[in-house]
Amino acid sequence: MSISSVSSSVSALGGIFAAPKPEPTGKPSAREEFLEFAAKSPAEHLRDAILRELGTTEEKLQAMEPKERAAMEDMIAERLKLKVEQEAEKRTGLLVDVQA
Repeated sequence: MSISSVSSSVSALGGIFAAPKPEPTGKPSAREEFLEFAAKSPAEHLRDAILRELGTTEEKLQAMEPKERAAMEDMIAERLKLKVEQEAEKRTGLLVDVQA
């Protein structure tokens, strides 16, 4: 059996093996969720983690009064700074000066 005959046989099946189209549910698909996750920087992931710790979301933060939001942003910045410092401490000794 040649490749061309296999190819024409598969084409003749008319897409029997094609995945069904998902029905729109208003909820993002796993693929869309992954692409959104992958597009975020490490700093954005860290900010999202801090927001979860504080029991809020970007949407809730946007809806806050300016004073309340400023206080939350200060708290987020402080926690972000602390987490970055903690990560830096964990990495001590990772880099070595080979010229010394």
